[in-house]
Amino acid sequence: QKDPGYKKDQVLILPLMKKDVSLWGRIDVIKQRFLQHPSVLKVATSLFPPGMQNDTDKWPILAAGMTDPVDVHFLPVDDDFLDVYEIPLVAGRNLGDSDRFDFWNEENLPALRVLLNETAARELGGVKPGTHVRFERGDGQLDIEVVGIFKDFHNQTLHHPIKPLMLQFTTHRNFVSLRIQMQNLPETLAFVDEVWKSFLPNNPVDRWFMDEMLQAFYQNEIKMRSLYAFCAALAVFVACLGLMGLVAYTAEVRTKEIGIRKVMGASEPQLVGLLVKEFLLLIGIASILAWPVAWKVMAGWLQGFAYRVDLSVWFFLSGTVLAVVIALLTVSYQALKAARVNPVVALRYE
Repeated sequence: QKDPGYKKDQVLILPLMKKDVSLWGRIDVIKQRFLQHPSVLKVATSLFPPGMQNDTDKWPILAAGMTDPVDVHFLPVDDDFLDVYEIPLVAGRNLGDSDRFDFWNEENLPALRVLLNETAARELGGVKPGTHVRFERGDGQLDIEVVGIFKDFHNQTLHHPIKPLMLQFTTHRNFVSLRIQMQNLPETLAFVDEVWKSFLPNNPVDRWFMDEMLQAFYQNEIKMRSLYAFCAALAVFVACLGLMGLVAYTAEVRTKEIGIRKVMGASEPQLVGLLVKEFLLLIGIASILAWPVAWKVMAGWLQGFAYRVDLSVWFFLSGTVLAVVIALLTVSYQALKAARVNPVVALRYE
């Protein structure tokens, strides 16, 4: 449920240029074609959509006075990327058409102009808009001008912390992101498919919604949740069967004792409590023994996430309370049945 830092709803993703990189030269035409439909509100292109950042697309960047570079991930985008995903700028300006940079014709700009996220700006010594940093590469040095700082967003799954990121207006953009209205969705999707086929007639349409893509990133956790829920329910069911059998056996063994206590004036609630309290004590001991094991297992599992809840003793107390309630529901019937036996029958029991 954590906010990823961008608006993920109502965004449709299409890997249009990824299917055919020759379309890089027609990106502006593609955007205008999609915008012809009134339900398509905004269009942006990028190397990949938010959330799909890898660990290879990064540059070692140096700011003034630094000797150790900072690995900054880069994401080629256009000037509509922040608007489509509603990522706010915190300083400076957005990229514009004049900031386009062609790596095959680098003399077209004195410097590569980029946006940095808050993490990158902080790790580069607090750089501000107008600051120049540099990328030392094998064929020389690339001058980079920071024109704006944007708010941090999660460009990977929550298994990873937010890393330094720069947005650059360069050619390598494979995905189209459409912010659309959800009214008349079938008609809008039919239009989107038509545009796809006009550019890639020999490729099947490939599209998905942003929130569906993010959900897919956590399929392992979703499957584990279902598996654990099933196994836990099965374990509780088997344990309850055993508990019922144990209570029935205990009540049978203590039938004469129950009869004597009843003749001596013990009430039904007292007799039920007599049979139940031993089991509740055992459940309490078992729960306390299980706490450190559960704590260690869950703490280890949560380490796989950069952003996670804190384990609280209340989680374990609530688990114990739930176990006690289930046990009470399980044993109460058998205990009450034993307590209601006619004392004459109970005293004759051998």
